[in-house]
Amino acid sequence: MARARDPPGGSRLDPALRARGPAGELTAGEKTSKHGTIIRFKPDSKIFEETTFSFDTLSNRLRELAFLNRGLKITIEDERDDRKNVFFYTGGIIEFVKHMNQNKTPVHPKVLYFEASKGDTVVEVALHTTTVIRRPCSHSRTTSTRAKAART
Repeated sequence: MARARDPPGGSRLDPALRARGPAGELTAGEKTSKHGTIIRFKPDSKIFEETTFSFDTLSNRLRELAFLNRGLKITIEDERDDRKNVFFYTGGIIEFVKHMNQNKTPVHPKVLYFEASKGDTVVEVALHTTTVIRRPCSHSRTTSTRAKAART
């Protein structure tokens, strides 16, 4: 079962979702000044073969999403053992490159960054050379999120 809460327009919406669709009608709740989306998820054993997920694996993926969507705060909590991670990066992929190279010796002090857009397409490139020689020599991440719209 999943529960999602998203207060657009000042009203909290509180749908409950179950296998094969919603458990009920979507109704507006009380007025709120809060914003954002909360997703609570408990896997259904009728749908998933494996219902125990790795907190570390999910945290790594959500960290990458936070890097790729600069300015977006993502929190993951594991209520099984009270673990919590909060990811928020205003520098986007620049901070991602710094994170990847944190234990390496850089050849130059600054991360090189380029951004270009054409229509709805935005391309960001961040490069940082280190003294580590490794094959393949590049690390690539792509995303299809609409980061430009999210930042306006």
